[in-house]
Amino acid sequence: MRKQTILMTAFMLLSTSPALHAQSVGAVAGWMALMATPVGGLGPSIVVPALDGSESGLMAQGQYAHWQFAPDDDNTTNLAVGVSVPVSQARVAFQVGRTTKKDCSDCDAILVGVDLNVPLTKLTAAGSDAVFGVAVEPSVGFMKETASGTDWSAFALGVSLPLTMTVPAGAVRVVPFFSPGVGFGQVSSGGDSRSGERAMLAGGIAVAAGALQITAGVRKIFIEHGVTVYGVSLSLGR
Repeated sequence: MRKQTILMTAFMLLSTSPALHAQSVGAVAGWMALMATPVGGLGPSIVVPALDGSESGLMAQGQYAHWQFAPDDDNTTNLAVGVSVPVSQARVAFQVGRTTKKDCSDCDAILVGVDLNVPLTKLTAAGSDAVFGVAVEPSVGFMKETASGTDWSAFALGVSLPLTMTVPAGAVRVVPFFSPGVGFGQVSSGGDSRSGERAMLAGGIAVAAGALQITAGVRKIFIEHGVTVYGVSLSLGR
């Protein structure tokens, strides 16, 4: 009976996509947890480096992300705000947010996430040349539904390898990026839980001018017939 409870809860948001029911329980649970938390449910975001090699300071950020299986079902929107803090040569980003689903007031949830970005290459003054960068980015995320009488929650861990190319364009810096990764997710409800691992892939482009940065990107948590997350973020600070 407990197994039926967690399966019904985990698949509740997927009921309009029968193709996913052909996947293993662990695969769907891992995918669902990653998509439900900031690890996979928010669009990718990077911090555009200063071309003079100076370190970035405190940055505030707002994020918007959206995904759905079809135009008439499971219309999911994630909104989050956060702050990115330098720690030695690395950066830590903290996010809090909310999930809403069209025509489903009982599906609202809170989101909490933490990312650590550790550069593996050092940026020096580049002049007019493009600069390639590599980093490793572990992340953790949590989701809890807020409707009364529900106890559905999700927890996820991920690690990505952001690859960036910083291209100077006058006073503007343009950074296309590509970020493969892997993630683990667990969904819980009714005293039971299911978990699994999935591969991830993200990419996009960031544009920075002075203290303002805009990033647009997509993220894919791989599962058969899975959907793509589309996201936009706005950062301010230097």
